[in-house]
Amino acid sequence: MSMRISSVLQTPAAPLAQAQRHFLAKLALETDVSDVAHDLQNGVADFVILDARSEKAYRECHVSGAFSLPHPLISAETPAFLDRSKLLVVYCWGPACNGAAKACAKLAELGFAVKEMLGGWSIGSGRGRGWNERPMMALATAPKPESSSNQVVNKNGQQEEMAVIHVEG
Repeated sequence: MSMRISSVLQTPAAPLAQAQRHFLAKLALETDVSDVAHDLQNGVADFVILDARSEKAYRECHVSGAFSLPHPLISAETPAFLDRSKLLVVYCWGPACNGAAKACAKLAELGFAVKEMLGGWSIGSGRGRGWNERPMMALATAPKPESSSNQVVNKNGQQEEMAVIHVEG
């Protein structure tokens, strides 16, 4: 008869105060596709979404309202268009991609508040979350409040509503 040893219980759980500190610290640095989609679908967008993937990947598909800022191109000059007082939510392809983490590290060093969107594009796409999956769009479209929309022309020459990140304050 073989004795079964639990891989889970082999290392004891952290003391409660340590666990709370750890998870609160983690939440201060991360958000997930569900929370971002919920906010976007409900017209809450008091943050800026950045796509850290390549410009080509962004043109093919991206989160509606996201700006393209490929992580290898981030320097002191490249994020000059961003408001330093707003939280940046950064994503890349998915769990196997660390582009968002690289972008967050660079942006934090440049003085921006950042959170990585866990799951990235691959987890959020195709699940009714309002992501833009139409190829070759110049700008993404998304449901938004009436007061925060603009007409734009996409690469196919069609007029569409552009999602505008509306920030109070």
